Amino acid sequence: MKKLNKYQLFAGVLLCYFSSALALNDTNITQGDNNVTYNTYTVEGVYERLHDKYGATKLLIHNFIKTLKKENVSPENFEEKLEEIAQHYQILIKRLESFTPQDPETDKLKQAARVALDKGEYLKAERLLNHTNSQNKAVAASKASNGILQMIQLKYAHAAAYFEEAIKLLPKGEEQILIDYLHQAGFAYQNMSLYKKAQLFFEKSLILREKLFSKESTKIAIALNDLAFLYKLIGKYEQALILYQRALKIYKKILGSQNLEVAIILNNLAKLYYTTGNYKQALPLYQQSLQIRKKILGSQHLSVATILNNLAGTYESMGYYKQALPLYQRGLQIIEKVLSNQHPYFAVTLNNLAGLHELLGNYKQALSLYQQALKIIEQVLDNQHPYIATILNNLAELYSTMKYYKQALPLYQRSLKIRKEVLGSQHPDIATTLNNLGGLYYSIGDYKQALALYDQSLETREKVLGNEHSSVAITLSNLAAVYLSMKNYKKALFLFKKALIIMQNKLGAEHPYTKTAIANYEHAKKMDQQ
Repeated sequence: MKKLNKYQLFAGVLLCYFSSALALNDTNITQGDNNVTYNTYTVEGVYERLHDKYGATKLLIHNFIKTLKKENVSPENFEEKLEEIAQHYQILIKRLESFTPQDPETDKLKQAARVALDKGEYLKAERLLNHTNSQNKAVAASKASNGILQMIQLKYAHAAAYFEEAIKLLPKGEEQILIDYLHQAGFAYQNMSLYKKAQLFFEKSLILREKLFSKESTKIAIALNDLAFLYKLIGKYEQALILYQRALKIYKKILGSQNLEVAIILNNLAKLYYTTGNYKQALPLYQQSLQIRKKILGSQHLSVATILNNLAGTYESMGYYKQALPLYQRGLQIIEKVLSNQHPYFAVTLNNLAGLHELLGNYKQALSLYQQALKIIEQVLDNQHPYIATILNNLAELYSTMKYYKQALPLYQRSLKIRKEVLGSQHPDIATTLNNLGGLYYSIGDYKQALALYDQSLETREKVLGNEHSSVAITLSNLAAVYLSMKNYKKALFLFKKALIIMQNKLGAEHPYTKTAIANYEHAKKMDQQ
């Protein structure tokens, strides 16, 4: 009997670029030889980009990097968080420059706050911004400025509190200012993983924007994109799809189809389709995003590597392994050139490439790549990081496929422990490890334990991903295989048929998983008829 492969692509870690609530920009970190470093990053390495884009001085960038280190930002989030801090700095400077208080004393305080900010004296800047004797609108502006100052320091809870104060203090009739405060509060709460609160503020901001601006305004498109991203985070995929599509339509009409903002929305929309198992819809969107980025940024830009990786993952999930291989390899070359061969992104792509070689049956090559990826990740990330759990899971799966069960078991167990501690029990990655661990127990003939683990995996996948996701079909098929081995043929037949229907609908008749599912179903029918 052919048994459905339990492998699942490095779920949720596909280098997929997403926009923050502040802007829609890609990042590209280069390296220098300045002695002020944070892991493999330098002030000189990022100075030109951040200075040209945000007006940041070397002293400011040095302070930004100190903030990243103080807040224990992991290296794989470095570019995103550095960009976020620089964006908030620019917003705060523009706010201070446009803020014109009526009394001279408040104006002096504002100027002194600007000097303190540029020196990295954040506590002093915060105190100065809080000392204002002006009217409510000015007080609200000071509170909002302090909110952004907290965002620069990645102190999201303090930032949210300041933004909420600003919202309460702002006089009626100042809706154009209010939408900014609401959006910033939503972004702060999103970074705290307080998604319900974030949703409340993002939705209020969008409603106000739709009242104030044309339906085809970029101000609305930005809010749509950011709310869609939040909806995706909390599993509201249908709502996210509608908002992404609206944002894409606006950007295309205003900016034209060959624009980076359009490329980013295309990538976000593709990632949503990928997450929901709609690979055919994701594929052309990734291809369009790639074409735009190469045209505007050049073929060696980091964001090009991101889309190459995502595109390869989509081809892989569709069963087109030969198309996926050169894309992973090209992405790996760019990442090594732009970042280094010790960067977490490099390790992520090594992992994905290893998974592809595993599917192609190149087990020795897959094993070597997984081990390289794990070595890099363990050197630069905390030992409880989800990336480590993912590579441990995938390495364990390879060992299991190679029938090295003793080597596989402790890796699965370590992966599951990390994921439960970091992600909680109701997460797709937990379901993946439970599914794969169930496969190990099935392989050694412990059917009772295998059933229990597969049942847990199925429950989580159905709850989080929905009943029609291809990952649900994988676990259904694995459950069916256990029942078949236990000679409960009717139960096995029922589950194989259920899995086959999902595979045909989601992956198509030519996908390797679908073909395996057909073979499994036909085999179960024969066994039941004997």
